[in-house]
Amino acid sequence: MKSYFPCWIFLDRLNYCQYLFICTVNQAVNSPSDYTHNKKMGPPSAKAYMGWWGHIGSPAQKGITSYSVSPYVQKPLAGTLHNAFFNTFRRVKSQFLYVAIPAGIYWAWWVNAEEYNEYLYTKAGREELERVNV
Repeated sequence: MKSYFPCWIFLDRLNYCQYLFICTVNQAVNSPSDYTHNKKMGPPSAKAYMGWWGHIGSPAQKGITSYSVSPYVQKPLAGTLHNAFFNTFRRVKSQFLYVAIPAGIYWAWWVNAEEYNEYLYTKAGREELERVNV
């Protein structure tokens, strides 16, 4: 029984020149009958194209991950108006107190200042207005 060295096993650890040398040695050592189960092995020649990198006559790979196009890529504006309305409502609701409390304090201060100014320019507030404007 003749020895057979499968070239595709260590292909990831070899450069292309080493790969061609090993395959050439295998063809010289082994008879053509040993290669009947895999005719794609060996250096590329005019008669048989072995394939480019990643497709070099090796067994089919297992566990290949396949990808598909996401539905969000297919319909990029799907649900935009619905999400815009409810997302805006949620964001405003979460920030409401940060705006409402200072606005309420400012509004109360403004109303008090306005009422005080109106009081100063009445008959009852003339005396206090003269005292304030000293």
